[in-house]
Amino acid sequence: APHNHQQCVANVLGLPLSKVVCKTKRIGGGFGGRETRSAIFAAAASVSSYCLRRPVKIVLDRDIDMITTGHRHSFLGKYKVGFTNKGKILALDIKIYNNGGHTLDRSLSVLERAMFHSDNVYEILNIRINGQVCLTNLPSNTAFRGFGAPQGMLIVENWIHHVATELKRSPEEIKELNFHKDGTMLHYGQLVQDCTISSVWDELKVSCNFEEARKAVSSFNTNNRWRKRGIAMVPTKLGISFSVKFMNQAGALVQVYTDGTVLLTHGGVEMGQGLHTKVAQVAASSFNIPLSSVFISETSTDKVPNASATAASASSDLYGAAVLDACQQIKARMEPIASRANHKSFAEFAQACYIERVDLSAHGFHATPDVAFDWTHGKGTPYHYFTYGAAFAEVEIDTLTGDFHIRTADIVMDLGFSLNPAIDIGQKLKLTP
Repeated sequence: APHNHQQCVANVLGLPLSKVVCKTKRIGGGFGGRETRSAIFAAAASVSSYCLRRPVKIVLDRDIDMITTGHRHSFLGKYKVGFTNKGKILALDIKIYNNGGHTLDRSLSVLERAMFHSDNVYEILNIRINGQVCLTNLPSNTAFRGFGAPQGMLIVENWIHHVATELKRSPEEIKELNFHKDGTMLHYGQLVQDCTISSVWDELKVSCNFEEARKAVSSFNTNNRWRKRGIAMVPTKLGISFSVKFMNQAGALVQVYTDGTVLLTHGGVEMGQGLHTKVAQVAASSFNIPLSSVFISETSTDKVPNASATAASASSDLYGAAVLDACQQIKARMEPIASRANHKSFAEFAQACYIERVDLSAHGFHATPDVAFDWTHGKGTPYHYFTYGAAFAEVEIDTLTGDFHIRTADIVMDLGFSLNPAIDIGQKLKLTP
Protein backbone atom coordinates (compact mmCIF):
# COMPACT_ATOMS: atom_id res chain seq x y z
CA ALA A 1 0.00 0.00 0.00
CA PRO A 2 2.39 2.76 -1.22
CA HIS A 3 -0.27 5.45 -0.72
CA ASN A 4 -0.68 4.44 2.92
CA HIS A 5 3.08 4.67 3.47
CA GLN A 6 3.17 8.01 1.68
CA GLN A 7 0.51 9.31 4.09
CA CYS A 8 2.39 8.02 7.15
CA VAL A 9 5.69 9.58 6.08
CA ALA A 10 4.04 12.89 5.17
CA ASN A 11 2.29 12.93 8.53
CA VAL A 12 5.41 12.38 10.67
CA LEU A 13 7.41 14.93 8.64
CA GLY A 14 4.64 17.51 8.48
CA LEU A 15 4.82 17.62 4.68
CA PRO A 16 2.09 17.69 2.02
CA LEU A 17 1.58 14.44 0.12
CA SER A 18 2.88 16.08 -3.05
CA LYS A 19 6.32 16.34 -1.42
CA VAL A 20 6.58 12.62 -0.60
CA VAL A 21 7.07 9.90 -3.22
CA CYS A 22 6.76 6.23 -2.31
CA LYS A 23 8.02 3.62 -4.78
CA THR A 24 7.56 -0.14 -4.66
CA LYS A 25 9.21 -2.42 -7.19
CA ARG A 26 7.85 -5.64 -5.71
CA ILE A 27 7.43 -7.32 -2.35
CA GLY A 28 8.00 -10.92 -1.32
CA GLY A 29 4.58 -12.33 -0.64
CA GLY A 30 0.98 -11.29 -0.07
CA PHE A 31 0.73 -11.39 3.72
CA GLY A 32 -1.20 -8.44 5.06
CA GLY A 33 1.42 -7.20 7.51
CA ARG A 34 3.01 -5.41 4.59
CA GLU A 35 -0.16 -3.36 4.20
CA THR A 36 0.17 -1.50 7.51
CA ARG A 37 2.95 -2.72 9.80
CA SER A 38 5.82 -1.79 7.49
CA ALA A 39 4.67 1.86 7.52
CA ILE A 40 6.16 2.17 11.03
CA PHE A 41 9.66 1.59 9.69
CA ALA A 42 9.10 3.70 6.60
CA ALA A 43 8.23 6.57 8.94
CA ALA A 44 11.26 5.90 11.18
CA ALA A 45 13.64 5.85 8.21
CA SER A 46 12.11 9.02 6.79
CA VAL A 47 12.62 10.99 10.02
CA SER A 48 16.31 10.04 10.15
CA SER A 49 16.79 10.78 6.47
CA TYR A 50 14.97 14.11 6.70
CA CYS A 51 17.01 15.27 9.69
CA LEU A 52 20.38 14.02 8.42
CA ARG A 53 19.75 14.88 4.76
CA ARG A 54 21.18 11.48 3.87
CA PRO A 55 19.73 8.19 2.60
CA VAL A 56 18.67 5.86 5.41
CA LYS A 57 17.93 2.14 5.09
CA ILE A 58 16.31 -0.02 7.76
CA VAL A 59 16.47 -3.81 7.47
CA LEU A 60 14.83 -5.91 10.19
CA ASP A 61 16.15 -9.28 11.25
CA ARG A 62 13.64 -12.10 11.05
CA ASP A 63 12.83 -12.13 14.77
CA ILE A 64 11.92 -8.44 14.89
CA ASP A 65 9.99 -8.75 11.63
CA MET A 66 7.87 -11.60 12.99
CA ILE A 67 7.26 -9.84 16.32
CA THR A 68 6.08 -6.60 14.73
CA THR A 69 4.09 -8.00 11.82
CA GLY A 70 1.27 -9.56 13.84
CA HIS A 71 -0.73 -12.59 12.81
CA ARG A 72 -4.08 -13.74 11.47
CA HIS A 73 -6.96 -12.83 13.79
CA SER A 74 -8.19 -15.59 16.06
CA PHE A 75 -12.00 -15.75 16.27
CA LEU A 76 -14.59 -17.02 18.71
CA GLY A 77 -18.07 -17.87 17.46
CA LYS A 78 -21.18 -18.53 19.57
CA TYR A 79 -24.25 -19.72 17.69
CA LYS A 80 -27.84 -20.90 17.90
CA VAL A 81 -29.21 -22.74 14.87
CA GLY A 82 -32.76 -23.72 13.99
CA PHE A 83 -33.31 -26.53 11.48
CA THR A 84 -35.84 -29.13 10.34
CA ASN A 85 -35.57 -32.89 10.82
CA LYS A 86 -34.51 -33.13 7.17
CA GLY A 87 -31.61 -30.73 7.75
CA LYS A 88 -32.98 -27.56 6.18
CA ILE A 89 -31.56 -24.53 8.01
CA LEU A 90 -34.32 -22.18 9.18
CA ALA A 91 -32.55 -19.65 11.40
CA LEU A 92 -29.12 -18.62 12.69
CA ASP A 93 -28.26 -16.35 15.62
CA ILE A 94 -24.49 -15.89 15.85
CA LYS A 95 -22.05 -13.73 17.77
CA ILE A 96 -18.46 -13.52 16.56
CA TYR A 97 -15.47 -11.97 18.31
CA ASN A 98 -12.01 -11.34 16.92
CA ASN A 99 -8.79 -10.73 18.83
CA GLY A 100 -7.56 -7.38 17.59
CA GLY A 101 -4.59 -7.22 19.94
CA HIS A 102 -3.48 -3.95 21.51
CA THR A 103 -4.18 -1.70 18.47
CA LEU A 104 -7.08 -1.61 16.02
CA ASP A 105 -5.02 -1.93 12.80
CA ARG A 106 -7.37 -3.60 10.25
CA SER A 107 -9.33 -5.57 12.86
CA LEU A 108 -12.69 -3.85 12.27
CA SER A 109 -12.56 -4.42 8.51
CA VAL A 110 -11.52 -8.04 9.09
CA LEU A 111 -14.51 -8.48 11.40
CA GLU A 112 -16.86 -6.92 8.85
CA ARG A 113 -15.79 -9.33 6.11
CA ALA A 114 -16.19 -12.24 8.53
CA MET A 115 -19.75 -11.06 9.22
CA PHE A 116 -20.48 -10.81 5.48
CA HIS A 117 -19.27 -14.41 5.04
CA SER A 118 -21.03 -15.88 8.08
CA ASP A 119 -23.46 -17.72 5.80
CA ASN A 120 -20.73 -19.20 3.56
CA VAL A 121 -22.70 -20.78 0.69
CA TYR A 122 -25.86 -21.66 2.61
CA GLU A 123 -29.35 -20.23 2.28
CA ILE A 124 -30.56 -19.07 5.69
CA LEU A 125 -33.91 -17.26 5.68
CA ASN A 126 -33.65 -15.83 9.20
CA ILE A 127 -30.26 -14.68 10.40
CA ARG A 128 -28.81 -12.31 13.00
CA ILE A 129 -25.10 -11.61 13.27
CA ASN A 130 -23.35 -9.56 15.94
CA GLY A 131 -19.62 -8.88 15.82
CA GLN A 132 -17.10 -7.41 18.22
CA VAL A 133 -13.41 -6.54 17.99
CA CYS A 134 -11.71 -7.42 21.29
CA LEU A 135 -8.95 -5.20 22.70
CA THR A 136 -6.38 -7.47 24.36
CA ASN A 137 -2.87 -7.20 25.79
CA LEU A 138 -1.46 -9.27 22.94
CA PRO A 139 0.47 -8.21 19.81
CA SER A 140 -1.74 -6.42 17.32
CA ASN A 141 -3.15 -8.70 14.64
CA THR A 142 -3.44 -7.55 11.05
CA ALA A 143 -4.57 -8.39 7.52
CA PHE A 144 -3.97 -11.89 6.20
CA ARG A 145 -5.16 -13.67 3.07
CA GLY A 146 -8.93 -13.98 3.17
CA PHE A 147 -9.18 -10.98 5.51
CA GLY A 148 -11.71 -12.52 7.93
CA ALA A 149 -13.66 -14.55 5.37
CA PRO A 150 -11.91 -17.88 6.21
CA GLN A 151 -12.66 -17.40 9.91
CA GLY A 152 -16.31 -16.58 9.23
CA MET A 153 -16.71 -19.61 6.95
CA LEU A 154 -14.88 -21.88 9.39
CA ILE A 155 -17.42 -21.04 12.09
CA VAL A 156 -20.22 -21.84 9.63
CA GLU A 157 -18.70 -25.24 8.81
CA ASN A 158 -18.45 -25.96 12.52
CA TRP A 159 -22.17 -25.53 13.19
CA ILE A 160 -23.05 -27.38 9.96
CA HIS A 161 -21.17 -30.39 11.38
CA HIS A 162 -23.02 -29.87 14.67
CA VAL A 163 -26.36 -30.02 12.85
CA ALA A 164 -25.28 -33.15 10.96
CA THR A 165 -24.26 -34.83 14.21
CA GLU A 166 -27.62 -34.04 15.81
CA LEU A 167 -29.49 -35.47 12.82
CA LYS A 168 -27.11 -38.45 12.43
CA ARG A 169 -26.50 -37.57 8.79
CA SER A 170 -23.35 -36.76 6.86
CA PRO A 171 -22.29 -33.11 6.81
CA GLU A 172 -22.14 -33.24 3.00
CA GLU A 173 -25.87 -34.01 2.85
CA ILE A 174 -26.70 -31.03 5.04
CA LYS A 175 -24.50 -28.76 2.94
CA GLU A 176 -26.02 -29.84 -0.38
CA LEU A 177 -29.54 -29.34 0.97
CA ASN A 178 -28.85 -25.70 1.87
CA PHE A 179 -26.70 -24.41 -1.03
CA HIS A 180 -27.27 -20.95 -2.45
CA LYS A 181 -28.86 -20.71 -5.87
CA ASP A 182 -29.50 -17.88 -8.30
CA GLY A 183 -31.99 -15.47 -6.79
CA THR A 184 -31.06 -16.16 -3.16
CA MET A 185 -31.18 -12.97 -1.08
CA LEU A 186 -28.20 -12.77 1.28
CA HIS A 187 -28.50 -11.53 4.84
CA TYR A 188 -27.14 -8.10 3.87
CA GLY A 189 -29.51 -7.61 0.97
CA GLN A 190 -27.37 -8.64 -2.01
CA LEU A 191 -28.95 -10.87 -4.63
CA VAL A 192 -26.99 -13.96 -5.66
CA GLN A 193 -26.34 -14.15 -9.41
CA ASP A 194 -24.39 -16.63 -11.52
CA CYS A 195 -24.05 -19.03 -8.59
CA THR A 196 -21.90 -22.02 -9.55
CA ILE A 197 -21.41 -23.72 -6.19
CA SER A 198 -23.55 -26.76 -7.07
CA SER A 199 -21.62 -27.50 -10.26
CA VAL A 200 -18.27 -26.90 -8.52
CA TRP A 201 -19.33 -29.24 -5.72
CA ASP A 202 -20.49 -31.97 -8.11
CA GLU A 203 -17.25 -31.75 -10.08
CA LEU A 204 -15.22 -32.14 -6.89
CA LYS A 205 -17.22 -35.19 -5.78
CA VAL A 206 -16.37 -36.87 -9.07
CA SER A 207 -12.69 -35.84 -9.10
CA CYS A 208 -12.04 -37.06 -5.55
CA ASN A 209 -14.28 -40.16 -5.92
CA PHE A 210 -15.90 -39.21 -2.64
CA GLU A 211 -18.09 -42.26 -2.03
CA GLU A 212 -15.21 -44.67 -2.59
CA ALA A 213 -12.95 -42.53 -0.40
CA ARG A 214 -15.51 -42.64 2.40
CA LYS A 215 -15.75 -46.44 2.22
CA ALA A 216 -11.96 -46.77 2.21
CA VAL A 217 -11.63 -44.53 5.26
CA SER A 218 -14.30 -46.50 7.12
CA SER A 219 -12.52 -49.76 6.33
CA PHE A 220 -9.13 -48.36 7.44
CA ASN A 221 -10.54 -47.11 10.74
CA THR A 222 -12.15 -50.47 11.45
CA ASN A 223 -8.86 -52.30 10.92
CA ASN A 224 -6.54 -49.87 12.74
CA ARG A 225 -6.76 -49.19 16.44
CA TRP A 226 -4.30 -46.34 16.89
CA ARG A 227 -4.19 -44.66 13.49
CA LYS A 228 -7.37 -43.12 12.13
CA ARG A 229 -8.34 -41.33 8.93
CA GLY A 230 -10.97 -38.73 8.22
CA ILE A 231 -12.29 -37.00 5.09
CA ALA A 232 -14.22 -33.81 4.48
CA MET A 233 -15.54 -31.65 1.67
CA VAL A 234 -15.79 -27.91 2.27
CA PRO A 235 -17.35 -25.28 -0.04
CA THR A 236 -16.40 -21.59 -0.12
CA LYS A 237 -17.73 -18.32 -1.44
CA LEU A 238 -15.64 -15.13 -1.54
CA GLY A 239 -17.03 -11.69 -2.27
CA ILE A 240 -14.85 -9.73 -4.70
CA SER A 241 -14.51 -6.01 -3.94
CA PHE A 242 -13.51 -3.84 -1.03
CA SER A 243 -16.49 -3.59 1.31
CA VAL A 244 -15.72 0.15 1.61
CA LYS A 245 -17.03 1.74 -1.60
CA PHE A 246 -14.43 4.48 -2.15
CA MET A 247 -11.57 1.97 -2.19
CA ASN A 248 -12.93 0.30 -5.33
CA GLN A 249 -11.04 2.54 -7.75
CA ALA A 250 -7.79 2.26 -9.69
CA GLY A 251 -5.57 4.28 -12.00
CA ALA A 252 -2.94 3.48 -14.62
CA LEU A 253 -0.56 5.39 -16.88
CA VAL A 254 0.14 4.01 -20.35
CA GLN A 255 2.75 5.49 -22.69
CA VAL A 256 3.39 4.40 -26.28
CA TYR A 257 6.85 5.15 -27.72
CA THR A 258 7.80 5.64 -31.33
CA ASP A 259 9.69 2.33 -31.47
CA GLY A 260 6.43 0.50 -30.78
CA THR A 261 7.13 -0.34 -27.15
CA VAL A 262 4.77 0.48 -24.31
CA LEU A 263 5.60 1.61 -20.77
CA LEU A 264 2.93 0.89 -18.22
CA THR A 265 2.57 2.10 -14.63
CA HIS A 266 -0.33 1.27 -12.36
CA GLY A 267 -1.20 1.66 -8.69
CA GLY A 268 -1.06 -2.01 -7.76
CA VAL A 269 1.82 -3.83 -6.08
CA GLU A 270 3.39 -6.99 -7.47
CA MET A 271 3.80 -9.55 -4.68
CA GLY A 272 4.16 -12.78 -6.58
CA GLN A 273 0.50 -13.00 -7.57
CA GLY A 274 1.26 -12.11 -11.20
CA LEU A 275 -0.45 -8.72 -11.27
CA HIS A 276 2.21 -7.10 -13.45
CA THR A 277 2.02 -9.95 -15.96
CA LYS A 278 -1.76 -9.78 -16.18
CA VAL A 279 -1.99 -6.01 -16.73
CA ALA A 280 0.83 -6.24 -19.30
CA GLN A 281 -1.23 -8.87 -21.09
CA VAL A 282 -4.19 -6.47 -21.17
CA ALA A 283 -2.07 -3.78 -22.83
CA ALA A 284 -0.46 -6.20 -25.29
CA SER A 285 -3.85 -7.60 -26.26
CA SER A 286 -5.37 -4.14 -26.66
CA PHE A 287 -2.61 -2.88 -28.96
CA ASN A 288 -2.16 -6.31 -30.62
CA ILE A 289 1.57 -6.35 -29.91
CA PRO A 290 3.84 -9.00 -28.34
CA LEU A 291 3.94 -9.18 -24.55
CA SER A 292 7.69 -8.58 -24.76
CA SER A 293 6.97 -5.07 -26.09
CA VAL A 294 5.19 -4.05 -22.87
CA PHE A 295 7.32 -2.95 -19.92
CA ILE A 296 6.12 -2.41 -16.35
CA SER A 297 7.52 0.47 -14.35
CA GLU A 298 7.72 0.29 -10.56
CA THR A 299 4.64 1.33 -8.62
CA SER A 300 5.10 4.97 -7.64
CA THR A 301 2.84 7.54 -6.02
CA ASP A 302 4.09 10.29 -8.36
CA LYS A 303 2.84 8.34 -11.40
CA VAL A 304 -0.48 7.01 -10.12
CA PRO A 305 -1.68 8.83 -6.99
CA ASN A 306 -4.17 7.84 -4.28
CA ALA A 307 -4.10 4.10 -5.03
CA SER A 308 -5.99 1.69 -2.80
CA ALA A 309 -4.14 -1.19 -1.18
CA THR A 310 -3.45 -4.17 -3.42
CA ALA A 311 -5.91 -6.40 -1.63
CA ALA A 312 -9.43 -7.88 -1.60
CA SER A 313 -8.64 -10.21 -4.53
CA ALA A 314 -9.71 -7.39 -6.83
CA SER A 315 -6.46 -5.94 -8.20
CA SER A 316 -6.46 -7.75 -11.55
CA ASP A 317 -10.01 -6.53 -12.13
CA LEU A 318 -9.30 -2.97 -11.05
CA TYR A 319 -5.94 -2.31 -12.65
CA GLY A 320 -6.62 -4.43 -15.70
CA ALA A 321 -9.69 -2.30 -16.38
CA ALA A 322 -7.76 0.94 -15.72
CA VAL A 323 -5.03 -0.12 -18.17
CA LEU A 324 -7.65 -1.05 -20.75
CA ASP A 325 -9.27 2.37 -20.35
CA ALA A 326 -5.94 4.12 -21.01
CA CYS A 327 -5.22 1.90 -24.03
CA GLN A 328 -8.63 2.59 -25.50
CA GLN A 329 -8.09 6.34 -25.15
CA ILE A 330 -4.81 6.11 -27.06
CA LYS A 331 -6.29 3.83 -29.72
CA ALA A 332 -9.15 6.27 -30.28
CA ARG A 333 -6.62 9.05 -30.96
CA MET A 334 -4.62 6.79 -33.27
CA GLU A 335 -7.64 5.65 -35.29
CA PRO A 336 -7.69 8.54 -37.80
CA ILE A 337 -4.05 7.81 -38.68
CA ALA A 338 -4.75 4.09 -39.03
CA SER A 339 -7.49 4.79 -41.58
CA ARG A 340 -5.11 6.69 -43.90
CA ALA A 341 -2.61 3.92 -44.62
CA ASN A 342 -1.58 0.35 -43.89
CA HIS A 343 1.39 0.29 -41.55
CA LYS A 344 3.81 -2.63 -41.59
CA SER A 345 4.31 -2.67 -37.82
CA PHE A 346 3.06 -1.10 -34.63
CA ALA A 347 6.36 0.82 -34.42
CA GLU A 348 5.73 2.35 -37.84
CA PHE A 349 2.16 3.14 -36.78
CA ALA A 350 3.32 4.81 -33.56
CA GLN A 351 5.91 6.86 -35.49
CA ALA A 352 3.23 8.03 -37.93
CA CYS A 353 1.00 9.11 -35.04
CA TYR A 354 3.87 11.00 -33.46
CA ILE A 355 4.56 12.82 -36.73
CA GLU A 356 0.89 13.85 -36.78
CA ARG A 357 1.20 15.12 -33.16
CA VAL A 358 -1.09 12.51 -31.66
CA ASP A 359 -0.85 12.23 -27.87
CA LEU A 360 0.44 8.71 -27.18
CA SER A 361 0.08 8.85 -23.42
CA ALA A 362 -3.07 8.38 -21.35
CA HIS A 363 -4.18 7.99 -17.77
CA GLY A 364 -6.78 5.28 -17.32
CA PHE A 365 -9.24 4.98 -14.49
CA HIS A 366 -11.72 2.39 -13.30
CA ALA A 367 -14.32 2.45 -10.53
CA THR A 368 -16.11 -0.80 -9.71
CA PRO A 369 -19.77 -0.30 -10.65
CA ASP A 370 -22.85 -1.06 -8.57
CA VAL A 371 -21.20 -1.54 -5.18
CA ALA A 372 -22.41 0.22 -2.05
CA PHE A 373 -23.36 -0.71 1.50
CA ASP A 374 -25.36 1.20 4.09
CA TRP A 375 -24.07 0.32 7.55
CA THR A 376 -26.92 2.24 9.21
CA HIS A 377 -29.48 -0.20 7.82
CA GLY A 378 -27.13 -3.13 7.28
CA LYS A 379 -28.16 -3.53 3.65
CA GLY A 380 -26.54 -3.10 0.26
CA THR A 381 -24.35 -4.68 -2.40
CA PRO A 382 -20.82 -4.71 -1.00
CA TYR A 383 -19.45 -7.12 -3.63
CA HIS A 384 -19.32 -6.92 -7.41
CA TYR A 385 -19.49 -10.71 -7.71
CA PHE A 386 -18.57 -13.92 -5.91
CA THR A 387 -16.05 -16.66 -6.66
CA TYR A 388 -16.88 -20.20 -5.63
CA GLY A 389 -14.69 -23.13 -4.72
CA ALA A 390 -14.68 -26.46 -2.92
CA ALA A 391 -11.97 -28.63 -1.40
CA PHE A 392 -11.65 -32.26 -0.38
CA ALA A 393 -9.03 -33.55 2.04
CA GLU A 394 -8.13 -36.87 3.61
CA VAL A 395 -6.12 -36.72 6.83
CA GLU A 396 -4.50 -39.44 8.90
CA ILE A 397 -3.79 -38.99 12.62
CA ASP A 398 -1.88 -40.99 15.21
CA THR A 399 -4.22 -41.04 18.21
CA LEU A 400 -1.36 -41.73 20.62
CA THR A 401 0.96 -38.88 19.64
CA GLY A 402 -1.35 -36.47 17.83
CA ASP A 403 0.92 -36.56 14.79
CA PHE A 404 -1.02 -36.10 11.55
CA HIS A 405 -0.51 -35.60 7.86
CA ILE A 406 -2.66 -34.80 4.85
CA ARG A 407 -2.80 -37.84 2.58
CA THR A 408 -4.56 -36.17 -0.34
CA ALA A 409 -6.27 -32.92 -1.29
CA ASP A 410 -8.48 -31.98 -4.23
CA ILE A 411 -9.49 -28.41 -5.03
CA VAL A 412 -11.98 -27.13 -7.60
CA MET A 413 -12.41 -23.40 -8.14
CA ASP A 414 -14.56 -21.35 -10.51
CA LEU A 415 -12.22 -18.63 -11.79
CA GLY A 416 -14.38 -17.49 -14.69
CA PHE A 417 -12.38 -16.57 -17.79
CA SER A 418 -8.77 -16.65 -16.66
CA LEU A 419 -6.41 -13.93 -17.84
CA ASN A 420 -3.48 -16.26 -17.31
CA PRO A 421 -4.22 -19.92 -16.46
CA ALA A 422 -0.59 -20.63 -15.53
CA ILE A 423 -0.60 -17.92 -12.87
CA ASP A 424 -4.03 -18.88 -11.53
CA ILE A 425 -3.07 -22.56 -11.27
CA GLY A 426 0.11 -21.48 -9.48
CA GLN A 427 -1.93 -19.48 -6.98
CA LYS A 428 -4.16 -22.50 -6.43
CA LEU A 429 -1.18 -24.78 -5.88
CA LYS A 430 -0.02 -22.54 -3.02
CA LEU A 431 -3.05 -23.82 -1.08
CA THR A 432 -1.96 -27.43 -1.27
CA PRO A 433 0.45 -29.10 1.18
